[in-house]
Amino acid sequence: MALTQRIGTWILGTGGLNLKLVKYEDRPDKDQWKDGPIYRIKDVFSVMAGSWELTPGVKYSIDEWARSEYWQGAKWSSTGDHNFHIMVLDANSNPLMGKGIMFRQNDWQWEPKNVYQSSLKGDADVYLFNSYAPMRGELGSWIGTTVGKADALAGVDMPLNEHVTVFCVLQASEEIDVPDPDPDPDPTGDLAGVVTAINGLAAQVKRLADHFGAA
Repeated sequence: MALTQRIGTWILGTGGLNLKLVKYEDRPDKDQWKDGPIYRIKDVFSVMAGSWELTPGVKYSIDEWARSEYWQGAKWSSTGDHNFHIMVLDANSNPLMGKGIMFRQNDWQWEPKNVYQSSLKGDADVYLFNSYAPMRGELGSWIGTTVGKADALAGVDMPLNEHVTVFCVLQASEEIDVPDPDPDPDPTGDLAGVVTAINGLAAQVKRLADHFGAA
């Protein structure tokens, strides 16, 4: 069964944080990750100035569904007020302790130092310290995902230096991973059979030529 994805009010577009949800299939580094289930982005939302109180209309503030689902932040090991958090769940929505969570700035060239081990609550985070202007179409510098075949969230940072925290939840999907087709299938099939058929056709052509030549 496909996951139901929930995206916070302020996540997408230049009127919000202008973040990019990158599917595993579209990642430039996807060939590095071949084994295990596919982790899909389930939830993404933001919190303004560390507040989990509902403040409708206030830019980057928490959505009601996220506040309720994540117990006003209690489901996370920490929250902070200018952080990028990722949580990883198994297919049954249980947090995965010790799962590798990756954060990197500016590119997809992962190194060991970019990998953080998830907490007892299945999460890890990094501090945000760069400013960007999403309203001008700019993207932040941070990319986050989990080790393996997974969607990623890109473009995270502090909009005009405002203290915004971004939360992303990845969950193992039960979808079937269809393998890529054989990139170099054998175009000849049964080569011996093909050769025999060609020789048979050549013999028929010769007999016809001899017949009409004699006539």
